Amino acid sequence: MTTRRTFSAILATALGLCATAAWADLPAGQSPDLQQQIQQLQQQVKDLQAQRANPTFSAGDVSATVDSVIQDSARRSQLLTDTGGFMGGWADGKFTIRSEDGNYSLNPGVIFQFRNITTFNDNAKSNGDANTDNGFEVRRLRFILEGTAITKDLYYRVQWNTNRTTGTVFNEEAYVQYKFADNFAIKVGQYKEFIYHEQTVSTTRQLAVDRSLLNEVFNGGESYVQGVDLLWDNNSNLHADIAFTDGYNSLNTNFQDPPANPFDFGIHGRVEWLVFGKDFKGYTELTAMGSKSGDFAVVGAGADYSQNGDMSVIHHNADVQWNTGPLSIYAAYVGLYTDFGSGGGSSFNYGFLAQAGYMINPRWEAFARYDWFHLDNQAAGSEDQFHEIVLGVNYYLHSYNARITLDAGWLPNGSPNSQTGIGVLANNGDNEFFIRGQLQLVL
Repeated sequence: MTTRRTFSAILATALGLCATAAWADLPAGQSPDLQQQIQQLQQQVKDLQAQRANPTFSAGDVSATVDSVIQDSARRSQLLTDTGGFMGGWADGKFTIRSEDGNYSLNPGVIFQFRNITTFNDNAKSNGDANTDNGFEVRRLRFILEGTAITKDLYYRVQWNTNRTTGTVFNEEAYVQYKFADNFAIKVGQYKEFIYHEQTVSTTRQLAVDRSLLNEVFNGGESYVQGVDLLWDNNSNLHADIAFTDGYNSLNTNFQDPPANPFDFGIHGRVEWLVFGKDFKGYTELTAMGSKSGDFAVVGAGADYSQNGDMSVIHHNADVQWNTGPLSIYAAYVGLYTDFGSGGGSSFNYGFLAQAGYMINPRWEAFARYDWFHLDNQAAGSEDQFHEIVLGVNYYLHSYNARITLDAGWLPNGSPNSQTGIGVLANNGDNEFFIRGQLQLVL
């Protein structure tokens, strides 16, 4: 028997004894009234016993209990919850750990791109026969740590990549960026050079499986430099920067000048103008997928001057991007001027690119790309003009975090050199076809 029930029984017994004693001592004329009172008291005791045995709850009690259980379940479902100063969870498409005031934050990430590539080259073999290559590769496996430290105005980013043929892990980005005034910030370390928009946009937010043949031949893929970059933003419709570096594509170089490293120094800069639109947020991707900025158009231009002794190299470009509804359009001019110095003459290579993507529905996107470029001072009998035509589709399983891309390309005059990073082999003057399929995961 429980304590509560024992107490009820004792109380009932005591009341019964008291009532009996009172009945015996009262005059005869008062007995009927007292008997009625005793019966009422006994009924109240029975009701109290019943309530103790079968408690009742109001609708408010039930709702409060359910809310408490739900809140407790929500707290337990989070990998890291508010623990007195630090909070964590999944937000804006990435995992975040941060302090309550936001001054300290950490966003770990992984980029995984797995491909299958098939290439077909006319007259590629020594006997004039065509050659076909097919295979799989982990094109990119990157590990990222980024966030803020000490203050929200101090941003850091560290990124490691893996060599796709050896699996070796190497440093690709390591820099800090500090906003020291309302319109100014300074970036120091090793970072992706801010010149070409096609390069600047993350590889995870390109339209096709990879960047264009024009970009690879002229710019060597993605150019990472070491230096100091001053950035300016009018907090409205203009971006600009100017930087002093170790020279174009100075990835993981030390302080030494040539011949130990390619260049003595480099200077680069870029200007971007938001012609119309809400902000620059949609400009971080070359597709129309997931743009939260609505319609916009941006015009930009950039250049890099790098020097080696009396030789100088100037990369430069101008581009425009226009997104409206489900349609994204991008076009660019790209140039490369080299002065070889000491009577070695000069060369001027240039080309153009145009591409467009259309969101058929929230998951499917169709796209097309065409680029053409001219190479100066080509050897006799070699092609000096090259074309790339690409058609494909994107299927977004979960936005950019999980995407499948399939495209096919045709190079009517082949390629002047091998660009295996995008699945193209050297085939100067003859047809080349490629088919690429890629699974992309961003965690």
